Amino acid sequence: MSIFNELQTSLEEAISIKHGKAQASRTTRHEVADVKAIRAALHVSQAEFAKAMGTSVVTIKSWKTKRRNPTGLAAKVLATIQDNPSYFSERMATVITSNPTNERRETGKTSRANARCAVPPSPKF
Repeated sequence: MSIFNELQTSLEEAISIKHGKAQASRTTRHEVADVKAIRAALHVSQAEFAKAMGTSVVTIKSWKTKRRNPTGLAAKVLATIQDNPSYFSERMATVITSNPTNERRETGKTSRANARCAVPPSPKF
């Protein structure tokens, strides 16, 4: 079967599912991490948590109140921290050693590259 035929079959199946003529063979749901519970378990402030996550305190607050949900890398990192709280300690150690604030104190400048890389890539799942 050619890739075109596979795509066509797949799209026809999707349309059938949408119109209720067929059932989906599987449904994938991802739980949204409970930021409030994670922070409480780690005993860290919103500012410390935001710094480790490489985001703003406003974003952490919106996740906590469930006004917004973390997506992409942030969601993966939160899920990892929720499953393995020691991962947060490892992230904090990395953030502290690559802290742009410390660089600013020493050199008077902060490189843009260092300012953007507060949270290293999450482990492969």
